[in-house]
Order: sequence, then structure tokens, then C-alpha cells
Amino acid sequence: MSEINDADTYAVISCALAVYQSMGYGFLEILYKNAMKIELSERNIPFTAEKKVKIYYKKYNIGTHYIDLFIYDHIVVELKTTATPIDCHIRQVKNYLKSTNTEIGLLFNFAPQKLLWKRIYNPDIQKS
Repeated sequence: MSEINDADTYAVISCALAVYQSMGYGFLEILYKNAMKIELSERNIPFTAEKKVKIYYKKYNIGTHYIDLFIYDHIVVELKTTATPIDCHIRQVKNYLKSTNTEIGLLFNFAPQKLLWKRIYNPDIQKS
């Protein structure tokens, strides 16, 4: 991972920590996403919410999915509010990384005891 990506991921993690410290646990995912959008905006961090991504099978567009937050044009962010992390959420982020040809994703879980996060890398992109 490049130094730029590393600094950028730390900035995003800092935003999520600020949201969790203020809100705690127990809200719907959409409320955490709205709070993250405010936090990112206040810190002048560029992002797109609900980024639309087309999915292809062979050369055919078979549908779309929406990424919670796409930050700095190179970080996929997925937000969850489960009591425990689930492997399918990691797989979801990996699929988002592949479909956007993006190197790094962050999975945040606004869990009961604390904010949990995981950096996830696209296995199809060589880390520099």
C-alpha cells in the first residue's frame, strides 16, 4: 500500500471513530452513513455516497450495486451494524474492490462494545 493510501485510510478510520464516539451503538446503518458523510465533509475529505457500480458477466451488464462510501476515489467503505463481524461482509468488500479495480477497502462495524474495522485488499492488484 502506498504512503498516500495509508494516510488516507487513517483519515477515514479517524472519521469513523469520531462518529462512534459521538453516537455509540444501536442505530441503523443509514444513520451512521449520514453521520460519516457529515464528518467527511467537515474534514474536507472527498467522497461519493452510494456509488453506483455496474456488474458484468462476460461482456454483459447484469446489474448494479451501490457502495456505501467511495472516498478519495480509491477507498471503498462498507458500513455495518451487526453484533459480530460476518465473513460475507468481507467477501462483499472484496467483490466491490474487484468490480471497481480499487486497491483497498475498509469495512466498519458499529458494534455494541466498540467500533470494529478491517482493511481489505484487492487480491488482483499488487501492493506497492
